[in-house]
Amino acid sequence: MVSLKLYIATYSPSTRAITSGLNRALEKVSSGDMFDLEVISVLEAPDRAMADNVMVTPTVIRSAPSPETRVTGNFSDITAVIQRLGLSAATAPDEPLAP
Repeated sequence: MVSLKLYIATYSPSTRAITSGLNRALEKVSSGDMFDLEVISVLEAPDRAMADNVMVTPTVIRSAPSPETRVTGNFSDITAVIQRLGLSAATAPDEPLAP
């Protein structure tokens, strides 16, 4: 099981694009493995952001499998995000996560 937390500042069209793009990418690279993507607003849950040491949004944290991996800031290159999360990018689509 791949467990991910996506920290955002607000729910906006850009955030929705990142979330749906990340979900699409995970479906393609998961090869049937299960994944869980939790979206957390730092404004609604600042205590969780502090506990995870999130200082920048967007931030995605892969907490399982170990070791923990983070990607922050620019989510425009989906292949790079998937690779930096330590997931297979062989089948990742060449489309941006955000407009």
